[in-house]
Amino acid sequence: MSPVKTVELGYQKAIDIGDELQLDSDKLPDRRSIIIEARRRAGSLWDPNDTNKSQPRTAGSFFRNPLINADQVEAIIQHDESAVTAAQIKKMNLLHGGNKSRVSAAHVMLAAGFSRGQVFENVKLNDNNLLKIEALDGATAKTIYSVMRHIQQVCQEKLNITLEPEVQLLGDFDD
Repeated sequence: MSPVKTVELGYQKAIDIGDELQLDSDKLPDRRSIIIEARRRAGSLWDPNDTNKSQPRTAGSFFRNPLINADQVEAIIQHDESAVTAAQIKKMNLLHGGNKSRVSAAHVMLAAGFSRGQVFENVKLNDNNLLKIEALDGATAKTIYSVMRHIQQVCQEKLNITLEPEVQLLGDFDD
């Protein structure tokens, strides 16, 4: 039986983790370990036994990466907080969205003035991943919905960019 060939890993954070852990991303078991570790570091793994609430309570990335015009792309990627180049960001946009005009919703939020760790009542933007809206103690679905609408409104007013939720909303949320 011939070994399974994987698609080239293109996600830079995962590549860096693979290098750090000396794992071969072309080997399926190593690829799995790399992806799980990347998700763990991003706070994207839920542990049902976590009674201390050490993991953030989120639904994952909250907004879809929007498709915008070329001028907006250039302006938005200037707000990246990592030390990567504009070319690397555009490559990631293409990798994640299938289109060079699809930008990270996190970059849009940064450009609109939002920041990691920002708190709204008992809802917080995750410290590591801006796209994760955390439910703190006492948060309700209505509170999270209100924060979502606030983020959408600010991004629309400041940047003329519409952010659509990636999560599925359940219930009736009157504005």
